[in-house]
Amino acid sequence: MLRSFIGKFCEMNSQNRNLLFLLPVLAVYFLVILFLFWDISSIPFHPDESTQLYMSGDFQKLLHSPGLLAWTPENPDPRAGYRLLDAPLSRYLIGLGLAISHLPSVPADWDWSKTWVDNYKAGAVPAEQVLKIGRLVTTSLIPLSMLFVFLTGRALGGILTGSIAGIFLGLNMLVLLHGRRAMAESALLFGISLALWGFIHGARHPWLAGLGAALAFNAKQSAFALTPIGLLSVIWIVEGSDNVNKKRLVHILQYCGVYLVIFILLNPFLWSHPVEALKASWEKRQDLLNRQLKESLPGEIGQSQQSISTRTLLLTANLYIIPPQFFEVGNYRSQTESQASEYLAVIGHQLGRGFFGGGLLFALTLAGILLGFRLAKNPEPSFRRSFLLIFLAMVFQAMALIIWVPLPWQRYVIPLVPYACIWPAFAIRRFTSIWVRPG
Repeated sequence: MLRSFIGKFCEMNSQNRNLLFLLPVLAVYFLVILFLFWDISSIPFHPDESTQLYMSGDFQKLLHSPGLLAWTPENPDPRAGYRLLDAPLSRYLIGLGLAISHLPSVPADWDWSKTWVDNYKAGAVPAEQVLKIGRLVTTSLIPLSMLFVFLTGRALGGILTGSIAGIFLGLNMLVLLHGRRAMAESALLFGISLALWGFIHGARHPWLAGLGAALAFNAKQSAFALTPIGLLSVIWIVEGSDNVNKKRLVHILQYCGVYLVIFILLNPFLWSHPVEALKASWEKRQDLLNRQLKESLPGEIGQSQQSISTRTLLLTANLYIIPPQFFEVGNYRSQTESQASEYLAVIGHQLGRGFFGGGLLFALTLAGILLGFRLAKNPEPSFRRSFLLIFLAMVFQAMALIIWVPLPWQRYVIPLVPYACIWPAFAIRRFTSIWVRPG
């Protein structure tokens, strides 16, 4: 009976099928979005949220006195170090939310060497309303990410693929935990989702590919890996043209122009001494990474972490299997333990995890990629282009994380979550079409 219903559904013309599909899909999306906003206050606190809320004060400076954000060797501003280290998009968005709500930024940065009580006395623990607004801002980006993942999935495999991919993203365990905190992960997810959709349309709208790639990079530097894929997307033109090389040149200029303008506008720390500021940024990031490696990966773990195969295994496990990682170091485990227990008790916060759920999604991911390569052999240049661009984006991003970010921290795999939603959805759509095939 079910097979007969699905068969009749697939036999409908595309317009009627899409209309029949629209209402239940919208209903499910609405429920997922309600779930996203329903319990943001119950998410265990992470001290990095304090840092983002502390740095959100840069938004007002960007509007009124952007010159104060410029890096100089003698700049006494304690926030100057974070401007060298962290991508700016999240702190500006959180600052916008606090400004609209007429709330101040957190007055002091979190000090990891101090106790929870000492940080509280220093003003580093955010007020409840300030933290809530910060989380509302970041959580608001998730439905937009769902939309762009839906559009990307639809371009690859139709409305069913897009619908499943978007729902998978909204219910992904990593998104529910790390994406709803007042941190950088939600903006990163949004930027990457927009970039993937922009890459598919890069041959017609190169500015869109540049916009997505630039926002992803300005959400977190690890997304720089998508920059060359964006460039490829704007010069990969499948439609015939008499002036294809001229068009490619124009596309490159549009892509690079949008990318550079956004980067320069969002990073005023470069305005005064750009070369010296970039050098200082690189040195500070390398110093931070070295300290994190020494502090977080002692002994045997630190030695084995140097293996590329081990990094790949840990990345895959964090993406699909390992339960929620509420913190990277255990300094404040006792203060957040009760929050973590309450969070885990909520049905839906661990969907698709573990060896069964995560293993199934991983298998569907591999199946989706293999089915995509099989279809890419057909003489359909549009699908082949879209599929290979998304696949290459995934490969470049995974390689960047494995090589550049040798830390086994769960939230660092967030850039790969869209692919872990799109490929399983694509596989499910293909399996459905095979299942209902006559005979």
